[in-house]
Amino acid sequence: MPSRVRRRVVFVAGLALLALSAISDRARAEEDPGYVQMPPAADGSYQVSTGAGDNRHWGRAETIRHLALVAKEWHKRHGSKIVISIGDISRRDGGPFPPHVTHRDGCNIDITTTPKNICHIDYPNQEESLELARLFFQYGAQQILYNGKLVQKEQKNVTQWPKHDDHFHVIVDPKKVAGEGEPLLVADGDVIDGSALGPARMLPAKPGAGAVPAGAGAGAAPAPQRFTLAWRLLGVPDRWQKAYQVLFDDDTDPTNGVLVDSGKVTAPATSHVVACALTDGKEYHWRVTVTGPAGDLALPWQRLRADFTPPVITLTSPADGAEATENPVLAWECDKETRPAAYVVEVTNDPTQKRVGWSSGEVADDAVDYRLKGQLARGKPIWWRISVKDAVGNKGSSAWRRLNVGEKYQWQGDIALVSAEELNLREGPSERKDVLVKLKAGEKVYVVAKKEGWLQVIYRDGPKPVTGWVAEGYVKQ
Repeated sequence: MPSRVRRRVVFVAGLALLALSAISDRARAEEDPGYVQMPPAADGSYQVSTGAGDNRHWGRAETIRHLALVAKEWHKRHGSKIVISIGDISRRDGGPFPPHVTHRDGCNIDITTTPKNICHIDYPNQEESLELARLFFQYGAQQILYNGKLVQKEQKNVTQWPKHDDHFHVIVDPKKVAGEGEPLLVADGDVIDGSALGPARMLPAKPGAGAVPAGAGAGAAPAPQRFTLAWRLLGVPDRWQKAYQVLFDDDTDPTNGVLVDSGKVTAPATSHVVACALTDGKEYHWRVTVTGPAGDLALPWQRLRADFTPPVITLTSPADGAEATENPVLAWECDKETRPAAYVVEVTNDPTQKRVGWSSGEVADDAVDYRLKGQLARGKPIWWRISVKDAVGNKGSSAWRRLNVGEKYQWQGDIALVSAEELNLREGPSERKDVLVKLKAGEKVYVVAKKEGWLQVIYRDGPKPVTGWVAEGYVKQ
């Protein structure tokens, strides 16, 4: 073969190899999105749900940084008492990840905690659940799927979703994640963007203060009100901040004057008490600028709404003057502006309602019904009402309503539900007593007496009623 032809063949073959190489590189790029595997925590600040090599914990670099930053800050606050456990993120190639529908973009993470799971709707202290949810948002989450009521109410972008009772499904926005080593300034506590300022947020008035301004309408707050604005620096040592300045105003334009200006305060403190006359229903704004070794860092304006309006409670059933033949369920509703946080049930046999014979005490719940407990006096009327406290501390009460306890009234006991998977109904209040029936979770019993951690109950779902004793801690009244 002539040398010139041979050189041309070699050249064409070389172009073909380059083209094939480019196609191969492009295919590899499409197959490999460049995800990073979540590493084990060297400092114990988090744990990965399963071991390395399981192909379940791959995510975008921003997602991995987000998780590490959240875990480090949470560990700083809570130590080993509550440790974040990182579940499924994505597969290395971003491919299908059954049974998940999502978990392919490297930005979706399932989160629980150990040894107690605060990401479960039945965890008793949902304030801790809320704290963790807020921390994820502060570091760059755009949404959390979780069915806890309190967390949904207090933190925006927490969404109810099927099968999300026992974990947070965190969705990260990579554009919001702080860069490596960057300090992050966030509002803290009850004054984050969109919160309300109500009685529960107010500090005691100073002597001589607290008079309502002349001409103030119903629901106006005493003036001046004193409340705390708080912030937190994430990702830097506690004493990184050298000074701060707080502004509080009814708009976001400081050039036209502000209601409160702290001036520059040389201190590492991360809260400041503000004194200002607030108008019920009005929107206010606040911001803080902190000074550190590298200069100033400003928090974006945070919106706050003054709320001193008492809840309006309407009783719905039983009807006024209704006759009870058994212990009734008392039901009520609140006006649509109220976010209930607690309620009190009051009952009296005094027609003037000056003396309250029985009160449930404050029950921390947003329930809108309550089954009356205890045996009622047959043939005599009683009066009842409901008081509600909202999420920011405002309180309101319904009108009193009459209930006639008829001659046919019979008390069967106070209803309770079995909360254990299996519970022994025993002959007496002791583990040595014989088992009469094995109860299952969710079954109904009627409580008629209590003795040293045991409840005497009547079980009516069998062929005939059975009276026995159960351990108090395994039923929910």
